[in-house]
Amino acid sequence: MDKKAYAIEQFINTGIKLYKEHWQRHDDLTKNRVADLSGDMLTSMQEWMSSIKIYTKRNLVDHPLYDDINTVILHNKNKIADYDKMMGLLRAVLNDLKSIDDNEITEKHQEVSEPVVIRENYKRLPQNSRKLLKEIIDSENPSKMLSERFEKCVSLKECEILRSLLRELVDKEYIKIMWADSKPYNIQINNSARTYEEQEEEYESLRKTSISDKKLKEYDVFISHANRDKNNYVDHLVRTIKRLGINIFYDSDVLSWGDNWKDTILTGTEKSEFAIIVISESFFDREWTEIELSEFLQRQNKIKQKTILPLLHNITFEQLKDKYPALQYIQAIKSDENSDEQIAISLAKELIKRYKNN
Repeated sequence: MDKKAYAIEQFINTGIKLYKEHWQRHDDLTKNRVADLSGDMLTSMQEWMSSIKIYTKRNLVDHPLYDDINTVILHNKNKIADYDKMMGLLRAVLNDLKSIDDNEITEKHQEVSEPVVIRENYKRLPQNSRKLLKEIIDSENPSKMLSERFEKCVSLKECEILRSLLRELVDKEYIKIMWADSKPYNIQINNSARTYEEQEEEYESLRKTSISDKKLKEYDVFISHANRDKNNYVDHLVRTIKRLGINIFYDSDVLSWGDNWKDTILTGTEKSEFAIIVISESFFDREWTEIELSEFLQRQNKIKQKTILPLLHNITFEQLKDKYPALQYIQAIKSDENSDEQIAISLAKELIKRYKNN
């Protein structure tokens, strides 16, 4: 067992111990005829959640379930329901870490054939969730298959893990479930689920393509954005793009204490092959977002080669046209219609085409 799997297992074991303490406290109150209706976590449970937050931020940022864990922590109201969600996620992460094939991690980059077209919204799944999705798709009667799985659960823990995996498939819009008596009686499989394996193969192929060997400039892409959009959107997008081995100029990564940030950013615009311009209302009329956009527009008009990749974040095409008429004829995409994985794949395709032709 590797260090990450061991650490997650320790968090789970501690969680089980704290859960027993919680119900012991509940029983003690009941014996004393004091009703505990709050559903609040113990102080030690809150400390446990804080420790998970610190560990996952340091060690699991690239895991597909990191954002789900972060969401539970962010919206934590110190209720037992929050504990239940966290335990389900930790068990899903542990199963995934245990199932990772070491050979897959150490595979060398290799060339890839022409990528297929992504037809549906694609969001990556951990190994165990991916396996369950395949079982659902392959089954002649998914509802019956899952009901039998729940009946065969040998422990509450096993049932909880199965529910957490199904919850993830629902949250990522691969399936829809109707429940009765805590068992699924109707499963609807979305089109994105039926094309998942094909999309996953493309993602992996692009990830293994050695783009860095072919690049013409120091950076493959420059991320132009408003600071207000960092935490709620851009940071996660950047992490997803990096998983494909794409070299990014992102100010949070490049700038360090004492740097002349103006010179560094202008140098970054010159040394980047493409620019993803994350355009939102926060982007409008900001001095440096406008300067970055102007730099890339001038370059694109001068060299007559695609440079700007507009990404609209919570704004309409009409707002883009009104605010930046120069961009109205450049094909843009919207963040609410494309997952971060889809955007990363689209960027990788553009880079492959560019480097193949030069």
